[in-house]
Amino acid sequence: MRPSYDWDEAFEAALLGPDHWKVNAAQAAIDRRLQEMNADHGGSPAERYAIQTAQAGLSVLRKHAVFQ
Repeated sequence: MRPSYDWDEAFEAALLGPDHWKVNAAQAAIDRRLQEMNADHGGSPAERYAIQTAQAGLSVLRKHAVFQ
């Protein structure tokens, strides 16, 4: 089981009920975390990998989901 991250809740909401707003909220949460990580050189390799994976998932949702 992987650790939980601040952006997880928004990402999980986008996966469970994908709509335009949830996908954008998840991306915004991830973007904020990436800015924090870049500003202080923080974050673990595991979190960076989790972010890459989440961004790939959001990309798939954007391309293939029909947003209502």
